[in-house]
Amino acid sequence: MPTYISAVFNKDTRTVEFTADNGDKLIRSGGSLAWLLNNPGNLRPGGKYAKMIGQADTKSGKFAIFPTAEDGRAEKRALLRRKYNDMTLYNAMHTYAPESENDTAAYLAYVRKRSGATDQTVIKDMTDEQFNGMIAAMEQYEGFNAKPETRKERIVHATQVTLSDGARPMPATPVIVRSSNTGEKKVTTNEHGALPTFITRQPGEVIELFLEESGKIGSRIGQFALQQASASLVFARNMMTVGGNSQPHTPTQPSKEKRTPLRYVVQPGDTLASIASRFKTSVDDLVSNNHIRNRNRIYPGHVVWIYGKAPADAANDGAPATPTRSRQASYSVRSGDTLSRIADRHHTSVDALMAANPSISNANRINPGQKITLPVGVEAVPPSAAGSSRRAGNSGNPQTSDRPSLVKPPPETPAAAVRPPASVQARDTRSREGEGHPIAIIPFSQKRAPWVEHAYAQARKWAGKKEAEISRTINFHSELGYGKQFTTLAGSSNAWCASFVNWCLRTAGYAISSPHPYRARSFAADTTRFSQIDEPVFGAVALVGTSHVGFVYAMDRGRPVLLGGNQSDQINFVRFNPATLRYYVPKSYLPFAQKELKETKLDELAATDLNAALGIVVAKKAGDNTR
Repeated sequence: MPTYISAVFNKDTRTVEFTADNGDKLIRSGGSLAWLLNNPGNLRPGGKYAKMIGQADTKSGKFAIFPTAEDGRAEKRALLRRKYNDMTLYNAMHTYAPESENDTAAYLAYVRKRSGATDQTVIKDMTDEQFNGMIAAMEQYEGFNAKPETRKERIVHATQVTLSDGARPMPATPVIVRSSNTGEKKVTTNEHGALPTFITRQPGEVIELFLEESGKIGSRIGQFALQQASASLVFARNMMTVGGNSQPHTPTQPSKEKRTPLRYVVQPGDTLASIASRFKTSVDDLVSNNHIRNRNRIYPGHVVWIYGKAPADAANDGAPATPTRSRQASYSVRSGDTLSRIADRHHTSVDALMAANPSISNANRINPGQKITLPVGVEAVPPSAAGSSRRAGNSGNPQTSDRPSLVKPPPETPAAAVRPPASVQARDTRSREGEGHPIAIIPFSQKRAPWVEHAYAQARKWAGKKEAEISRTINFHSELGYGKQFTTLAGSSNAWCASFVNWCLRTAGYAISSPHPYRARSFAADTTRFSQIDEPVFGAVALVGTSHVGFVYAMDRGRPVLLGGNQSDQINFVRFNPATLRYYVPKSYLPFAQKELKETKLDELAATDLNAALGIVVAKKAGDNTR
């Protein structure tokens, strides 16, 4: 049976859309509000409800949404034990159902009669029979079972398609969708390379995808059929091309031109000597330009500049300094928009949008022309991304799925070129140091786990500083839009390992886990954006049990070394028992990861040496724990 991992309430239609871990959607309407939301106790959001998957902004205020009614009951029991355990039944009911909102006397009398307890019975002293009787009475009084004849439910299946260059998502890519049933329409991938979700209305409907080139149908990407089951597909294409202009043959007066500094991220297996050889420079120049203390020790993720020092406007790359906050994009509300639709379009959540826009008090009240600030790291999707039909088409809202990813090989016909980032632009020069035939030096495309450089930069920047000090400058929860729930990184109730991992992924241009990016287990639950792999590769997200997460960095005597946050309240390197680990990569990175599994081994590096190189002194906790 599928597990529901997120839910969205539509106030206008009084419906709830539950999204399952396999991508299916349950559309529910009618019945009582308590039944509709799987919330028998009518619990309000804001409490520490581990199983809450959404919230409903109703005419009666906000209420939590749970995956199942039993989950709602379990949270109700936990709340009563946590908050009301030392109260008498009389005081508990007057606190739980205040007279300003309820007929508290009638409510109390009903619970008293059904539970067999008295007004002065203390909750913690109740027998199991009395406690369960109280729970059942409250559920009945709250109206969970009311209006059963109006209840309606239906399940729909969805297919999510992501376009990848083999390692990176292909954002803002115009695509022509041709349906065997509904004709053609134009759509555009979002910032994470995902197309709008396809809803199965007629099983067997064939969908063909083509790149749009100069406003016309171009190279064929592939095809698939919509099934009576949800699916998540990745179409991998080698879209990276590098252009380089060579100089004229045999110049009249050869000269040694000063080459523009090139930013390079150290890869596993690199040494300064190998980098110098690859780029026709010297180790001495690399050491001098990058202030490297030990020419024999350089680690993956470290940024070095080749052919000169870093430009004045270059990124800090982790040197200890106050970072600038990530830019926040904005979105102008259009007619017909809702916060839910805006969140779906930008692959974020209503909660994150509300957190980024404190002025919005009602999630169901936004107006055309209103400016919405998007959460940090979320890019605005242009209006054209919503798609414009040539003929009546089949479109759907983004959904989730966990069917096995189907990675399609690149077609024989190459696709249109996508301009590579500056780090892979070709540079023109000549053979024999400026004499003879012109050549174009093309730097290696750095596709390998580009998010690791951001994790390494943070480890280097903070050099063992504790979470309380890090919080004064950056709160990774807040960066993802959850600053109201987690105002600091410090403390046992604010675990930030998952938020750190997601921050690094988002900074590198990849999608973050959903629906709860601050939870480690969200990477296992989000089978739309992440795929599980059998063995570790460099940069893979490693889930430790269900409560911790970090990036695979190296091997240390047979055990993976994870680079992560919230390890001894720091950002550092720690060895973990492989028996406790599961590995995940972004869907768009899966083809590259599969190639890595066949061809590349992890570096053998000791966690103690890695920490020492960055000046990190790992502070052990009680019982020699690191978390």
